[in-house]
Amino acid sequence: MLEIEEQLLAQPITSAEKKFNQRLSKLEKNNFRLGIWSGVLYNLGCSFISRTTVLPSFLSHLTGSSALIGVVGTFQDIGWYLPQFPASSWVQHKAQKMPMYRLSTALRILFFFGLAIATFLVRDTSVLLIISVLSLLVFYMCSGLGGVVFMELFAKAIRPEKRSSFLAIRMAVAGILCATVGAWSISFLLSSSEFPTNYASVFLAGAIISPIGLLCMAVMREPRDLHKTEKRSLKEQLHIGVNLLRKDHRFRYYVKTRLLLSLFPLGLPFLFLFAKKELGYQSTEIAFFITLECIGLVISNYYWTRVSRNISNKAVLFRSSLVAITIPLMVICFSIFSLPREIFAVVFAIAAAVDSGYTIGGMSYLIEIIPQKERTTYSALYNTLLAFPILLSFFAGILLDNYGFIFLYSILLVFAVVSVFYVKRLESIPNISHSTSI
Repeated sequence: MLEIEEQLLAQPITSAEKKFNQRLSKLEKNNFRLGIWSGVLYNLGCSFISRTTVLPSFLSHLTGSSALIGVVGTFQDIGWYLPQFPASSWVQHKAQKMPMYRLSTALRILFFFGLAIATFLVRDTSVLLIISVLSLLVFYMCSGLGGVVFMELFAKAIRPEKRSSFLAIRMAVAGILCATVGAWSISFLLSSSEFPTNYASVFLAGAIISPIGLLCMAVMREPRDLHKTEKRSLKEQLHIGVNLLRKDHRFRYYVKTRLLLSLFPLGLPFLFLFAKKELGYQSTEIAFFITLECIGLVISNYYWTRVSRNISNKAVLFRSSLVAITIPLMVICFSIFSLPREIFAVVFAIAAAVDSGYTIGGMSYLIEIIPQKERTTYSALYNTLLAFPILLSFFAGILLDNYGFIFLYSILLVFAVVSVFYVKRLESIPNISHSTSI
């Protein structure tokens, strides 16, 4: 057998095979570049509706309800996660899934511009609040439709050894641009006019930038599926999903772990409110926090990528979960002790670093443990389940309104500590020849 393999390898490559390999290499490089630019420009555009800075500040002009602000702050995660499993039944059987991404692109562009135009024109705060909340909800729910296709492209078009680099470069370059172009543009626009025109200008800038990124992804060449599945109804897809959870013990435990880790975003919408109410920061200082977020993102991306390559994606998740503990700890410490308020700003960099680690480690680990044939079903089920803990954001806001910051972040601290032990028990899947444990 070995002799036959050696003879096959020794045979010269034909000109047709060489030409095919060259075209394939060119296609892979082109997809990689388009995917990078897509993430960079889309994330830059979305920084103009940042859930930790811009949106809480904007909504605080329209409502005094921390619960509502907390709910809107989680739209980004809920919108990405929740629609994916229902959407998977529409595209699971299709060899080409890009049409759904293009539909989500068109809808996101429409509602982002709609948010900006409404903020320019509507002067009734109650009406503007309703329109803003609904526009943001639909915008992010449409991102979930595109998310099904993104996960497929990520798995099919990006080689395994390049996946962590792909995610890290997207976020790092976007972080640099957000810290410079984004942060100072937002600061300038907010100070250039009165409310709500200043925020309308911020939203319009984001609505112009983000579609360019979406269109970069929309023109990527999608490799065809090698393993086709039958067309299924949503009921049939749900039945298969339940069976996957029941039979695949490794996947089930990973879902439980990520459900715990997904409680991390519950405290994010209230960080700027804490800085504003308790430490005296102003809305005009948003650029400072965005810059720190981006610095944390860029530095952590470099570190998480090295950990992913040299150790494992489990190690990325484990170390991210350890860092996440510092976020509720800092809020509690600043609530109890009189500390220099400048130090608190570092929490935004830490939050960005944790979010980056969960993205790089979480997505890559998922692709490692799921079978290729049912990849769409697995990834969509996984993402939809992660939406449910985030729905607790409404109750987090109620706890904040009734019991204060210390009570809320003490609960989040307990969840953060417990999640570390869950991540520790994940199965280690070393990268290539590396077998170092965490």
